[in-house]
Amino acid sequence: MNDASPVEIFVSLAAFRHASLILAVVRNVLSYAEPKRLALHISHDSSRDKQLLRRLRQQPRLVLNPNSFAVGRHGPELLGVHLSNVALLDQLGVGARPAGWDRILLLPGNAVLFRPCTPLLLRAPISFAPGQFSDVVLRPATPDTNPHAVHAELPLAKCTSASVKALPRLFEEQPRARAAAHTHERRTPFRDLRWMPFWKPPPSATWDVFMRATRKGDDDLMRRPVQCENNHFWRGFFEWAGRSNVKDMHDGQAPPVEWPGKPPPAFFARKPLAHTIHEGSWYPATVLRAAMATFADGPLSVPNLTLTRRCPHRAFCSLEEHALPTFAWQRYPRLVAKARTPVVARVLDPGVAGDACVRSPCTSACRESAHAFPALMNAVAGRPDLWCALKIAKDSGNEATTEHLIAEVARCGGLCSCPTANESTPRTARAIRRSLS
Repeated sequence: MNDASPVEIFVSLAAFRHASLILAVVRNVLSYAEPKRLALHISHDSSRDKQLLRRLRQQPRLVLNPNSFAVGRHGPELLGVHLSNVALLDQLGVGARPAGWDRILLLPGNAVLFRPCTPLLLRAPISFAPGQFSDVVLRPATPDTNPHAVHAELPLAKCTSASVKALPRLFEEQPRARAAAHTHERRTPFRDLRWMPFWKPPPSATWDVFMRATRKGDDDLMRRPVQCENNHFWRGFFEWAGRSNVKDMHDGQAPPVEWPGKPPPAFFARKPLAHTIHEGSWYPATVLRAAMATFADGPLSVPNLTLTRRCPHRAFCSLEEHALPTFAWQRYPRLVAKARTPVVARVLDPGVAGDACVRSPCTSACRESAHAFPALMNAVAGRPDLWCALKIAKDSGNEATTEHLIAEVARCGGLCSCPTANESTPRTARAIRRSLS
């Protein structure tokens, strides 16, 4: 890496829903990710009307994926979509396609970028971290009400029936606080709840312990919820990839459908295995190119992944969050040892999109509530060293809140702030740039 060959930013975007949302997301990503090229896939059941396509083709940096795959909820197709986008970028001419250590950023079609992402992407060659570092929720604000942060005790003990019962006390907030965060009780104070990630992101002792384990290839922290909690997002992949023969990686049963092509190689070792949220994750071009070559002709090839419901294992099949980080960790451990967290703060709280403060954040009640939408925005915007975007994962069926936020970002040049006595206009892009310096 030198001045003669600067690192470039590329984006793979998986868009969906209606035309206005797709166009708004594309403009938002082009503005704040500032990619050299943006590869855009529009899902099969989304709008591809002629006017939308004409307006998209007016964007000189956009490369429209000719494929339109059907994407199932928690299915294997999303990994296929992003790999298809990467392959499309790889087919561009010399000088236009990603090369070497250029970053390829993976984004969902409902992310809202609100500050420049390039400074964060240039901090590390790759992203790698469990979702607990990026999932923002209501949590107890003081350490004495948050006994969860004991995962500094690595390596973790072997799972037992007793440890299963103890796990909520070790890795999460107390049950009462957890229940309050997912019901209307969260609107009433309980031990001073604040918006923050499950695990304290860098700089923190929590992150340091995680990275020490990562450098050792110790995946106990990632395996622990799979073994002890039987989390359906992760269990199937860890069981599937934790075996030596890829042909038989189907929870001990014969594959329901034989994969076409030659028998795939054992491209995953038994460990270390990983999970990382895909929203805002990034990989060097050389890593993704190697992954596509390794996955070709096997269950993780684009044709197999994009045949709906063709998951190579049971349970939820979010392979974009398992296969890619596992491949990187096993094949490029020195890169992963320098990793940072994904640049999208993911919000899973189902009450956020319906919060009345989304559209009237500057009322007195909204500004003074630690649980309301403005407090969430402040928590995300207050970490310019971590996030340049957020995703409200429990938005309405039409992603109305997401589209509203994108419009507000465009209007304000970043996340809008409520005017104070000395400020009568929204925060400007210039002010946001100052906050990054």
